Amino acid sequence: MPFDFAAPDGSFVAELTRRSPAASTWLAELPARWQRCVTRWGLSQSGPIAYGRTSLVVPVTRDSGGRAALKLVSPVVSARDEMVALEAFGGDGAVALLDGDATEGTLLLEHLSGPSLTELDPVSAMAAAGEVVAGLLGTTAPPGTPTLASGAARWAGQLRDQQRVSEQSGTALPEPVVDRAVRIVEALADDPSTMLTHGDLSLDNIMGSSRGWLAIDPLLTAGTPEQEAHTVTRSCLSVAVAEPDPASTLRSWSDLFCRVAGLDAERAWQVSYARFVASYLWEAQHDGEPTRVAALRRASMAMAPTMG
Repeated sequence: MPFDFAAPDGSFVAELTRRSPAASTWLAELPARWQRCVTRWGLSQSGPIAYGRTSLVVPVTRDSGGRAALKLVSPVVSARDEMVALEAFGGDGAVALLDGDATEGTLLLEHLSGPSLTELDPVSAMAAAGEVVAGLLGTTAPPGTPTLASGAARWAGQLRDQQRVSEQSGTALPEPVVDRAVRIVEALADDPSTMLTHGDLSLDNIMGSSRGWLAIDPLLTAGTPEQEAHTVTRSCLSVAVAEPDPASTLRSWSDLFCRVAGLDAERAWQVSYARFVASYLWEAQHDGEPTRVAALRRASMAMAPTMG
C-alpha cells in the first residue's frame, strides 16, 4: 500500500494550521519524511492512516517481522518530549516506544489494536481511565521535566490577561469565576510533586491492546496526578452539558475516576475547574469550534458554585 497522505476531511489540516504557523511546511514534507522512515526502519504501510488532533499514525509492518505504528508528530507538540516521557514510563501503563527520531518528529511505537476508551459508556470509561492512571503512578519525572509548580505563576497571569481580552470582546466570564480559577492555579506553585504525569489524558488517548488499556500521546510534565481528571471527564463534555445539572454529572465521573486511581477527589475537582475556565478563555479567543466553546462556558459556569 503506497503512502497516501489525504486527510478524510479538512478538520485535521485546519486544526494544525490554526495552532502552528509551521504546520503547512510540515504537511508538505510528510511524503518525504515517510520515505526516510521506510529506509531507516524497514517499514511497509499496512493500513489506512489514523488522524489525531496534532499528529498522524501509520500502521506498519517491519521487514524484520512484526507490526508497529509510525507516528509522525506535527510542530504543534514536541516529539522529543513525548519520547522522553514514553522512555520514562517504560511501557508500564503506556504504549512502548520502539525507536524514534526527535529531530524528524517520528516515533516508532508498539502496535495497539484499539479501540479507544471513547467506545465505552462514560461510567465504564472513567473507571478504566482510573486503572490506567493507577498504573502510571510512581514514575519519577526525568531531570529537567517542566512542573506544574514552575508554570503556575505564568498560567495565572495568562488567565488574567485572557479575561481582560474577553471583556473587550464580550466573551468574558463573570469576574468571580475567573478569580477563583486564578487562586487555584496560584496554589499549584506550592505543589511539591515530582511525579511524571501524562498531561493530556483524554479518552482518545487511551487505547486497547493485547496488554490491556494503555495511554498514548503523553506530554512531558510533572506534578499532581489529579490534573488528569480534567481531560478524562472533558472527553464526555457534550454528554454532561446536555444534562440539567452538568456539574453533578462531571463531579460523579471525576470522583469515580479518582476512586479507582487512588487520587484526591477534591483536589482533582478544583484543578479541573481551573482548567475548564482556562480552556474556555483560550478557545473563545482562538476561533474554537462554537459548540465546544459553548460547552466549556456552560461547564465553567455550572462548576463555579461548587468551589466554595
